[in-house]
Amino acid sequence: MTADEKCPVEIKGELHIRNESTDVPGTKIELPIGTPVTDIAGAELEVDDVGSALQFHEFCRTFAEVLKIRKGQPEKVLQVITGGGRIGREVPSVVADLHISLLSVIQEDREENPSDYSRNGDAWIIDTGKYISESTVISKELPVDCLSQGVLGYKKLSPSLKLHVLNFLCDEALSTTTLKNWVLKQHESATERKVAAREKFRAVKEKEKELKEKLTIKMAKPRFLRNGAEINSLVSQIKEAYEDKKAVIDEEKLGGLVRKKPVRIDEGVAYWKLDGYCDKTAIMRQEFDATENTDKWFMFTEEEEKVIKGHVAPRPQLKRKNKTHTLAGHNALPISSSMKTQTPVSAV
Repeated sequence: MTADEKCPVEIKGELHIRNESTDVPGTKIELPIGTPVTDIAGAELEVDDVGSALQFHEFCRTFAEVLKIRKGQPEKVLQVITGGGRIGREVPSVVADLHISLLSVIQEDREENPSDYSRNGDAWIIDTGKYISESTVISKELPVDCLSQGVLGYKKLSPSLKLHVLNFLCDEALSTTTLKNWVLKQHESATERKVAAREKFRAVKEKEKELKEKLTIKMAKPRFLRNGAEINSLVSQIKEAYEDKKAVIDEEKLGGLVRKKPVRIDEGVAYWKLDGYCDKTAIMRQEFDATENTDKWFMFTEEEEKVIKGHVAPRPQLKRKNKTHTLAGHNALPISSSMKTQTPVSAV
């Protein structure tokens, strides 16, 4: 590298252009902050409630099969409890059904007989309040007193508190044997698929190698002795083998249980890859305050995401004059009201 060449380096979590000859930081690369997220799955939310909504929605995505969560139910629940649907004298059935389903899983794990709740009654709300009061890790803001009043008390809750109640039940369900066993089963299935995929990959790779060797032999012959049809056939087979190999690689990447965690964490900021929430982009920015246990979420435009991708991408070590610059992110997870529970989000 010449004295005039420059390379990007990270200084206190920010990217700069460093002049290699002077070792002095040059132009700072400004990272876009993004636009505040206020809509999750069609539900209009307060900025401070977005993290809770994301946590709930990702939980439902993961455990929809085992909890028999209906398609569209999580989205409808979010829309209703955040004001997108009317709540009359009774709690809407779509909301009550999900709470009751979670309560049943929790009660089975505690070897209690699952109650035959009426979605229109007070019992499931009162029992939810009891579980909250018995918990040793509850937030002070969870409304135990209101829930003891049944439907009347539930209706008094703000959308934010309703989300907290729902996420409390999701967290409790995560600790049950039912969900733990389901996760283990997914891991075992993923391991079996991974072994099978690797065997298939070796077979396809060997076939590709043999075809290339045959093609090399054919092409080594004088032009007038070459069989065009055979050569074209070999080329086609090699292309097919390549596509098969690529498909196996993609399958192995997708296989297994995936746990959502930030792709990068800076001081007070985390970047997450969450599909399906923003048009044409997937990376979201989370600003969190560990002391206050609060967070705010931001989305990016396509152009902004290109800059962010460069920031969150793994960085190799740069060696120069016996010095090593390690451009790496953090390993810790943010302590926030939304993603503080590291929930697995997809199982293939």
